[in-house]
Amino acid sequence: RCQSFVTAAEDFLSTRLSEDAGVQDEDVADIVRWRTLWLATQSAPNVPEKVFTQPLILTFGPVMPECVGHHIVVPPVVLDHRPTWGQGPRPVWFFYCGSAHKAPVRLAVIEQLQVWQDVDPGTNVALIFKEMARRPTVLEIDRGMSTSVFCPCPESDDPWQAIRFYHSIQAGCIPVVFTHRSADGDPDGSWWLPNGPHWRLSVPFPDLIDYASFVVRVPMHKVWSGAPWIDELIRSDVDTIQQALRHAALQLSYSGFALQYTLQAISDHLASPRKPRCVSPLDVWPDLRPLSYPEVVCC
Repeated sequence: RCQSFVTAAEDFLSTRLSEDAGVQDEDVADIVRWRTLWLATQSAPNVPEKVFTQPLILTFGPVMPECVGHHIVVPPVVLDHRPTWGQGPRPVWFFYCGSAHKAPVRLAVIEQLQVWQDVDPGTNVALIFKEMARRPTVLEIDRGMSTSVFCPCPESDDPWQAIRFYHSIQAGCIPVVFTHRSADGDPDGSWWLPNGPHWRLSVPFPDLIDYASFVVRVPMHKVWSGAPWIDELIRSDVDTIQQALRHAALQLSYSGFALQYTLQAISDHLASPRKPRCVSPLDVWPDLRPLSYPEVVCC
């Protein structure tokens, strides 16, 4: 559907431009590229290459290193429809809702949280699995996040990001990411995928938002080795992290600063020199895998 849209746009402009300005057909595709703003509503590896190589795309990430400033990572628009920061007590230390299978990282994190709770039954951990007979409602998930201190955010069905990462921020639940070596060699640079994109290429506005102040990072080697990473988390300065998290929730909300940041990024793009056509992200990060099921991804 997206590629058909691009072709239709080229055909339309070809007719109009050839009539109005005598533009040749071979120039139309380039004109479409520089006059169109695309919104890709899925992550980059799921976007058709003909769309991904357009010079100005708002995307959920990741972006190619050479396309920084032209492909712009933005927050998911669904965030403004979620309940915002809970003001009440947070009696639950950890909250996770998702599938209990598919990804080895998920399994390892879930198993260690279960063991931690078994060792100290006085602690409170909420694990909700979508394989249960009755799937949790969105309201139940939001309520769980808004009454919890930490929300583990391992890779989701999109292996290069986790939507729960953004939901937890809006709910005031400190996001916990599990880091891997990134494709550029940073030992803890990728938050969701071994040899994946650096986290700065995967999140919105990394130069404006201080992610280090509210995202708790656990190196995966600690999880695989059974190191006491859970005990380290509960000893952290939760109050300070939550203060930073409150500000980040506003920055990532379109009713807050996200729209202003997006418009500024588009303005910077328009003022910058043109760059060469981007290549497919799968050519650079081969471990990124598209979803196994089709979805409407753009336009």
